[in-house]
Amino acid sequence: MARLLLPFVKTHMKYHLIGFFVIVIFFNVVSQNNLCLSPAGNPVMVGVIPYNAKFSDLNNDGAKDFICSFMPYSFAVTLSNGSGGYLSPVYYQTSSIYSCSLDFQVADYNNDGNQDIALTDTNSIGIKILLGNGSGAYTTTLNFPCGQKPFFFNANDFNMDGVADLAIVNSVSNGFSVLVNNGLGSFSSPSFVSCNNAEKIQCVDFNNDGKKDLVIIRDSSRALTLFKGFGNGAFSPVSTYSFGFSAREIISGDFNNDGKMDLACISTGSAITVITGNGLGAFVSAVNYNVSPTIERICSGDLNSDGRKDILALSGFSADFSVLLGSNSGSLLPPIDFFGVFDSTTCNFSVSHFYAAVTDVNNDGKDDVLLGPDNCQKIFTMLNCNTQDVGIVKKENPNRITIFPNPARDAIKVCHNLNVNESINLKILNNLGMPVIEVILADNLVLDVSNLTPGFYTIFFSTKTNIIKEKFVILR
Repeated sequence: MARLLLPFVKTHMKYHLIGFFVIVIFFNVVSQNNLCLSPAGNPVMVGVIPYNAKFSDLNNDGAKDFICSFMPYSFAVTLSNGSGGYLSPVYYQTSSIYSCSLDFQVADYNNDGNQDIALTDTNSIGIKILLGNGSGAYTTTLNFPCGQKPFFFNANDFNMDGVADLAIVNSVSNGFSVLVNNGLGSFSSPSFVSCNNAEKIQCVDFNNDGKKDLVIIRDSSRALTLFKGFGNGAFSPVSTYSFGFSAREIISGDFNNDGKMDLACISTGSAITVITGNGLGAFVSAVNYNVSPTIERICSGDLNSDGRKDILALSGFSADFSVLLGSNSGSLLPPIDFFGVFDSTTCNFSVSHFYAAVTDVNNDGKDDVLLGPDNCQKIFTMLNCNTQDVGIVKKENPNRITIFPNPARDAIKVCHNLNVNESINLKILNNLGMPVIEVILADNLVLDVSNLTPGFYTIFFSTKTNIIKEKFVILR
């Protein structure tokens, strides 16, 4: 098992003279197997104890915003500033002080182009739809019946009309309810589907027929049941699979790189099980991966930009996490562990509930990592600093820049084929967009970067006719 031991990354301030003084903040970086993650400075304060978290563009600015549910209010919206940071949260109370929105889903439920929020209430028999106004604010609430004790649910287009419908687990009714959207934000009466001990739900097209299917996780029965979707909002059970363990959390994706949807779940306190789908609506095998003594959450994304699904496993009772990278062989690679990334003095990491998410925080096209303990009221961010674009085919740029070595240590050689008959301005920016080096470039050169703290940088070349940028990392 590969293991990365990191100290807590504190903020370091250093002055660089570039015509004037600027304050520069740098962060430590860890890179291994083309997986490069950099703690992004101070955590984001949300001021509440989150239970669940999701990301979506709520104000139509192209950046991912942060939404979390919590007690005692209901949920909080924290808008992105577009560069990896967040504004102050706005709180919404839609339930009683003794209840909690265990799950919520973000989608455009009334077909107006703005993202709305649907959320369940543990003390009700209904679901609430909060309509977004396109600026990140929510002022209108709609209520619809959905059966007793709504629990986890899924929003997807079950009847193929282009708008999001709902499938909601009813925790005391041994089944789930389907609510079909009329396209204007109103839902049909719930259609109940029986399934004993239903607790969690996943929606994917497992048989490749273009229609959404449902997987119901039955923790008490240590099993899952696959429900075939007919494309009209109706579902029918087709098969049940016994686990032999209680699947505490489950995600879906192509984890063995065969083009077919699989499932991954926390199978024991220290293992992840990948359940392989055959693309015909059946699961054919299960593979176990040992990760950590206590796994609290799992999520997936492409963290090393190779086009394959990776899995992030967050430990309980700490802020440590592990990443299992996807591979060509169809198996996940041994976990890369990130231990001691965050300062335990800023939060009580002895609690057992954490959330984790993989999403593009700073809008650079790469998946980043967000983590948080449930009593900390903070979001910790690790930005993806991979500069190698492994597996991504890029259009060749006739005006090319090469930086070597990358990652660098004390110096970089900058090579280019730009027109040297005109003035070329070279500028290096740190992770906050602040300039740290500015020179006039006449030919290929070697730059001394030994005075720069390890971190993630962008180098800009500008002439009268071209502006070209490349990224590089300094590691020591």
